Amino acid sequence: MKVSGEVAKCQVPDEFRGDAVALDRASGDGRAFMAVAKEIEVNHETLRNWVRAAEP
Repeated sequence: MKVSGEVAKCQVPDEFRGDAVALDRASGDGRAFMAVAKEIEVNHETLRNWVRAAEP
C-alpha cells in the first residue's frame, strides 16, 4: 500500500549508476547536472545524489 506523499523507488542497476557518475565527471566541459541527466534520461537531482554518494 502506498502512503500519501511516498515516492515509489525504482531499481537502477549499480553499473548504470556508475556509468552515469563517470559520464558526469568526464563532462569537464562545464555541463550542468541537468544536461547530463537529460542525455541519460534521469532526473537531475537523482544524478546529483548519485555523484555525491560516489564521492570518497
